[in-house]
Amino acid sequence: MSQAEAFAALVAAQAEMKNAHLNKTNPHFKSKYADLSSVREATMPALAKHGLGILQKPTLKDGRFVLVSRLIHK
Repeated sequence: MSQAEAFAALVAAQAEMKNAHLNKTNPHFKSKYADLSSVREATMPALAKHGLGILQKPTLKDGRFVLVSRLIHK
C-alpha cells in the first residue's frame, strides 16, 4: 500500500466518525470528558472499515515511560 492510499483511507474514516460522547466528569475541574471506551466506540468502526488500525507500545525513553502509538493501514 502506498502512503497516498493510507492517507485516503484515513480521510474516508475521519469523514464517517462522530464526536465521542462526553460520558465522564472530572470532579477537580468540574468538566466533562470522553473516556477511552467512548473514544474507541466513536472511532474504531470507521477505522476498521477502511483498513486502518492502531498499535500502541509502552516504551522507555530518556528514563521515562511513554506510550508510542502507530496508525497502520492494511
